[in-house]
Amino acid sequence: MPVAASSRAQLRVKLIRIDLVTEGRLVDIIAEGFDAGLRLGTIAPQDMIALPLGIEEALVIVGAPAYLDARGVPQTPGDLLAHECIRARLPSGTIMAWEFGKGSRVPEVDVGGRLTLGTTELAAKAAAAGLGLAYVERREAEPFLSDGRLMQVLADWTPPFEGEALYYPRQRHCVRSQRHCRPSPQLHHIKLCQSHVKRL
Repeated sequence: MPVAASSRAQLRVKLIRIDLVTEGRLVDIIAEGFDAGLRLGTIAPQDMIALPLGIEEALVIVGAPAYLDARGVPQTPGDLLAHECIRARLPSGTIMAWEFGKGSRVPEVDVGGRLTLGTTELAAKAAAAGLGLAYVERREAEPFLSDGRLMQVLADWTPPFEGEALYYPRQRHCVRSQRHCRPSPQLHHIKLCQSHVKRL
């Protein structure tokens, strides 16, 4: 790349300021003054342009080897009703549902358990400590799966799904009270909202 072109590209990057806000609910980005949003591609608004980030995600069920030796390995989602399940509370305050998919069957199991934690990351750590089974994002469980502190169960029932997409209005909308709506050759302030909702 020529030096002049490289310098112009670096300058454009320096003139962009990104403000990312994470919410535990589905946000109307136009009404609340955001330029764009991040959501799972399956729940991005149909009337907006959505650009998949191309990263698959997966929610997995994991348990410690000692726990599984003592309580048995579940073979179907219904078997979870006989297990100690560690539930997670979403940022919205609701308890995260345990959902499954296998072919055309997508059951949801209302699991029971004595332990409810504030994040799925904490649930993964609790499962690694042998406190029960947890339903968490694979990236949160990966360190424990790699070193053997956790094992995945019901893998056929928790396939990967489409990850997040960047979405924005088809026509540019502007909130008058926002400074970044005024044309400025010096600084572009992009306000993003990430709706941290696992599934609908």
